[in-house]
Amino acid sequence: MHFLSPRTKSDDAKYKSFPQVEIQMVADQMEAEFKRLMPVTHEHFVKHGRVAP
Repeated sequence: MHFLSPRTKSDDAKYKSFPQVEIQMVADQMEAEFKRLMPVTHEHFVKHGRVAP
């Protein structure tokens, strides 16, 4: 989550980020795997503004 927050672009994020395209592409793939492996944790991550605890 700490990796994803500043490296993904999302309109519902509590803190806006503007990552470079290349790192955003990697982070998007990592987030898809994170969502697949830990769906409940990912749901709460998104629900709370994409901020890691």
